[in-house]
Amino acid sequence: MDMLASEKEAAKAELSSVENQLRVVKGKVDKWSRLNGDLREQLSLAFTERDALGQEYAALRSKLDAISTDVEEMVAQYKVDVELAETRLKMKTEYIKRLYQRETLKEIHARGFDLSTEIEEVKRLEAEAKELYNPEGSEGSDGSGDAPVKTRKTTPEIYILSQFISKLHCKPQIYILILVLQLVGLIVVVATNLPPINTSLCESLETLVYGNCFKKPAPGCFNDSCEYFCENSVTRNVFIGNILLDSLALSSADGRNPSRLKVFKDFIFACSNTKILRGLPNGATGVAALGRFNYSLPFQLSRAGSSSAVFAVCLPSSAAAGNGVAFFNSVGPYNFLPGIDVSKSLIYTPLLLNPVVGTVIFYTRPSDEYFIGVSSIKINGKSVSLNQTLLKIDMETGYGGTKISTSTPYTVLQTAMFKAVTERFVAEAEAMNLTVTTPVKPFEVCFPAKAIAFTRVGPAVPTIDLVLQKPDVFWRILGSNSMVRVKAQNVDVWCLSFVDGGPEPRTSIVIGGHQIEDNLLQFDLAQKRLGFSSSLLFKSTNCANFDFASRN
Repeated sequence: MDMLASEKEAAKAELSSVENQLRVVKGKVDKWSRLNGDLREQLSLAFTERDALGQEYAALRSKLDAISTDVEEMVAQYKVDVELAETRLKMKTEYIKRLYQRETLKEIHARGFDLSTEIEEVKRLEAEAKELYNPEGSEGSDGSGDAPVKTRKTTPEIYILSQFISKLHCKPQIYILILVLQLVGLIVVVATNLPPINTSLCESLETLVYGNCFKKPAPGCFNDSCEYFCENSVTRNVFIGNILLDSLALSSADGRNPSRLKVFKDFIFACSNTKILRGLPNGATGVAALGRFNYSLPFQLSRAGSSSAVFAVCLPSSAAAGNGVAFFNSVGPYNFLPGIDVSKSLIYTPLLLNPVVGTVIFYTRPSDEYFIGVSSIKINGKSVSLNQTLLKIDMETGYGGTKISTSTPYTVLQTAMFKAVTERFVAEAEAMNLTVTTPVKPFEVCFPAKAIAFTRVGPAVPTIDLVLQKPDVFWRILGSNSMVRVKAQNVDVWCLSFVDGGPEPRTSIVIGGHQIEDNLLQFDLAQKRLGFSSSLLFKSTNCANFDFASRN
């Protein structure tokens, strides 16, 4: 009995041991099962990542193949272009050689040797070389090809200087040129047939080009001439022209009346294709460039007259109002009827230099445009919140700042500035019981004409002040210069003549042509300052009140 009990206990102990072993084995099985599941999951992720990487690799390979194809095409095109250029150079060289050969034979022929047959043969070879070098259809000298350019209506920024930049003395007769005044530009540009020059000035003018023209001599096409990139600041189109040397005749004046013509010899012009006149008023034959450059109109006149480089312009409000006037080589007097010397009441502010040129063709010299330092804008004496960074010129990029332009009809403001100025203007107008109405493009703030009183300085609206280097130095813009009347069928409104220039314009503020009408501006380039009068209407005169009666 005891033995049976003992065996029973031993069996229980053995069973318990087996159960323990089974539990251990089961635990290990569960652990390996979980590990196996984890490994399977990781393997699945690895396969997924492998597939994704394979797709990415295929996509990258496809892009690489496409880029390689493009590069091969670009290289092939470059080789073709180089070959064409080399061929054209060879043709030009051949033409020049034939031309020189003909001239040499003609010289020998003139000395008594009969070389008629040889000259005719060389002429034939020269004509063939010229035809190869200059095939039909290769006329385009401007960067825009033959694409049509829209001619816009004459706007207030265009001024025809028919009275004070009018007579161009070109032997053997005097040509009268109608030139468009622009406060930008390097050289006076004309579109007429004048004799070119071959001069060492090419280098100092940074013309970038020098060569021959193998077509019939015409504006912008002369042989052995110094060539020049002429730019239309309105359309921004560029044309190749020639540097010319001739005589310029202008009326001299004592600040009160013009007198006899004064001739300036050896005056430098640029003569361009007539396409450069696109976008300018009908009848214009060129551009009077007044920019900051050694060969612009004011600088050449300064050297010719051995005087300081200074000029003043006074632009009329309209052609119907009469002619405006420009003074060169004179700081005054500037006498306007009825006996007002405007030079005595000018306010001065520094002219700033933008180190980066803004022309289409890039030059290493600074900008030829005229910049001033606007520090703030006030409307009815209340400051407008503006981003001060935008008011300053970036010395690396040339962006920002304020410039004066006769190529822009109305003042242009960077978008944030425009919004701040117009909102303040509307608020001040509401305080004067003026309510905005539906605007007329390109303007965004307009008022019914019948609601606005008219004064001797224009519509009675809020006053705008461009504050300059100090709080007490400001350019005041009254209603005659801040507002434009738009009168058409069922529309009669006065609109604020400021427009939105976009969020990132090259220049933050561009003071346009309408804002400088009946304002006398003196550009003293020697002292690097601008003298301005604000509206002459406030002084009971205007820019058309200069006495043009000659005292000859």
